[in-house]
Amino acid sequence: MTLAGFVVRSATAAWWRSLTLAAFISAIAFLMVVFASFSAAVRDKVDNVVVRGLTGHIQFHSDKNAEQDMVTLYDPGWDDIDVLPAAAASVVRKNIAAIVPQARLEARVRRSVSLIHGTKREQSLLIGLDPTVGPDPESFILATGHALSAGKREMLLTQEQAKNLKAAVGDTLQVVTRGAQGSTSELDFTVCGIGDFVMLSLFSYKACFVDIAGARELVGLGPQDVTDLLAFLHDPAAAPAVSRRLAEVLRENGAPAVTMSDTKLSTEAMSSDEGKLPGQKAPVKTRISTWQDMGKTFRGVGDAISLSLTALVVFLMLIVSILIVNLVSLMGIERYREIGTLRAMGYSRGRVTGLFMAEIMAVCLSAALAGALLGVALVAVLAGTGVSSPVPALDFVMGKVLYPRLNPADVALILCIICVFSLGASLAPALRACSLRPADTLRQE
Repeated sequence: MTLAGFVVRSATAAWWRSLTLAAFISAIAFLMVVFASFSAAVRDKVDNVVVRGLTGHIQFHSDKNAEQDMVTLYDPGWDDIDVLPAAAASVVRKNIAAIVPQARLEARVRRSVSLIHGTKREQSLLIGLDPTVGPDPESFILATGHALSAGKREMLLTQEQAKNLKAAVGDTLQVVTRGAQGSTSELDFTVCGIGDFVMLSLFSYKACFVDIAGARELVGLGPQDVTDLLAFLHDPAAAPAVSRRLAEVLRENGAPAVTMSDTKLSTEAMSSDEGKLPGQKAPVKTRISTWQDMGKTFRGVGDAISLSLTALVVFLMLIVSILIVNLVSLMGIERYREIGTLRAMGYSRGRVTGLFMAEIMAVCLSAALAGALLGVALVAVLAGTGVSSPVPALDFVMGKVLYPRLNPADVALILCIICVFSLGASLAPALRACSLRPADTLRQE
């Protein structure tokens, strides 16, 4: 009898038991594929929110800034956001297109401010940007009101800020901050819209948006002054290499620069302060950082979600492993006489065990492939249509639409994991069933 023939005969002899095992394996393969696709979609969404809403792919800012991450919930470093050196900003604007032709620059003015409405006060990060390009609707979703208008002192608040300040659309807020010269500066802004940051609002991210012209007026900056220049690249993976190249260009043009991702360059740049005359102020350097650096806090949220899904999958696999152990044990008990016959015919214990393992693995692999293909088909459909938020109020959790995606390598890994778990779970009971002496197995009723 060939191995394939034995496997088919044995699997069909107790078809209901094989079908039960196949159903569980198919279900776990289907769930793992779907979970993997949604985990990848969540990571994409997190990166999208970080890049399009806050950091860009590359940031240029003063190295006097105390903050190390642009996605902190609230950091005392917000109080020390300095102006980007004008010479550096000019060099970046002139050279960015030559180095990365498809790059797009956005200017921003950020400041730590106090929002005051009546007797209520709220600390916030004020983000001044060009209303024609932001805030990005994929990262900040309006619940009420309208978007910023250019040339007007308007403000977008989060719903939590509006609740704490007891403010509504149309209300006027007093915004107080430390001006460019160190003195207190204040300006009134009208609330034009209230919404939420996608995902960030889950963690009470305290930031508000205004027109960049209003932010400059509040802080006392010139018409070209910025605290940040954000570069958006066609290839996000190129951000570290592009940042190093831009640092070189800045230094070639006499503008000191350091990168957060290159320790060697940072050390060399900082050493340029050595030898300066007593009392001479060190030149303000431009810090160049990438979205991986400045968004690492929030990107950790995506990793945590992926880890939770992985833990759930492992738990499901443990349950299926217990099921496999029980099913293989029952199959061995039912086939004691068959095992005895094979052993009496001269089959070794290892060979008989191999026959049973081949049957189990054939069922598991076939079921896993079927479940995985069904999962891939579902993900393919959802990737085209997207998964809308089931409740409009939860848009800020996952955005209006989430697009699952799947890497073929992930599917292959899932199949390997299922096969390894199945093999490990069935080996011990199969060995135990085939360990009896032929005479003992033939006497079993």
